[in-house]
Amino acid sequence: MRAIFRCIVVRLVGVVFFGFLFAASSRATIQYQISLAHPEQHTFHIKMTVPNVSGSLTVQMPAWNALYEIRDFASHVLEVTAANESGALPTEKLDKQTWRIIGSGSITISYDTFWDEPGPFSSQLNSEHAFFNPAMILMYSPDRRNEEMMVGFRDVPEAWTISSPASIGSFQSSRAIGFVVSSTTYTKFADSPVEFADRKGSSLSNFSPLITLTIHGKTEHMDAFKEKLARICKYELVLMGGAPYSDYTFIFHIGENVGGGGMEHANGTAIAARNEETALTIAAHEFFHLWNVKRIRPASLEPLDYTKEQYTQSLWFEEGVTSTYEHYTLLRAGIWTKERFYEALGLAISELEASPAN
Repeated sequence: MRAIFRCIVVRLVGVVFFGFLFAASSRATIQYQISLAHPEQHTFHIKMTVPNVSGSLTVQMPAWNALYEIRDFASHVLEVTAANESGALPTEKLDKQTWRIIGSGSITISYDTFWDEPGPFSSQLNSEHAFFNPAMILMYSPDRRNEEMMVGFRDVPEAWTISSPASIGSFQSSRAIGFVVSSTTYTKFADSPVEFADRKGSSLSNFSPLITLTIHGKTEHMDAFKEKLARICKYELVLMGGAPYSDYTFIFHIGENVGGGGMEHANGTAIAARNEETALTIAAHEFFHLWNVKRIRPASLEPLDYTKEQYTQSLWFEEGVTSTYEHYTLLRAGIWTKERFYEALGLAISELEASPAN
């Protein structure tokens, strides 16, 4: 994470209906439908279906995600209702992030969640694009979080395409074409941000496994940008002895009013910056997080608990060492001059010496 995109792209044609998508998969248990209808209203419409419930079902919104701090995603949730095959079910809010539904069988929880906050640490739905970190909009069942799940998207504007580190495919029948994420778990999908926009994805040449990127915003020097990004990735892959992923996705937001910074994920990153130069600097940092934090992890961050703080004294290593190799990468890949490297080093030393905790 820095404070300041394999992208599978398929085109959606028309309005999508998803009941038949999930019926086609007997493997998935928890099923989600995410509607992007009327994106200008900034509201994600969610249906979560949980089968094989006996007596009652408890669901929660995470208390944190995409930043190492407690956040209030539940405050964005509107109008929670639940039903099974027999009809509406009693729903009780136990605390600010937990609901209990009394009933059995296959239960569907329906709710809306409002998001219009730019940047890689938040989620946003508007007339230009949809970007979301899944844990900010999707509830989970605490005792069934590791079950296999499927996600479907509907009511996506026709011109929009999709990009995510998650394995997203298309489904087609005589009735509709749509997007689905299958054979995943909540924890894995929560670490896979999703971008929908009227933008084409592309890939970096001569990389195996595949590295792809999608850019929402304006780039003035796309070929040069991709060439420099490829140098950054190549240097760090050689430095660390190869790729720890099957494919990797960069999601870039570049321009004004897009937020700022970058967030690391196991198989991708989301980055927001005002210009291409800043985006490349952040990319050098976030790509190194593939190893340092996503694979080399402090024990204090495991097992993952979305309900409360997880205290650690290791972020100085996870972020500090990553920032150090960010700078080494930019120098050794020829993005920075030596003068720019030493300037950044001097600023870091000055910041440390001025800190009461030096």
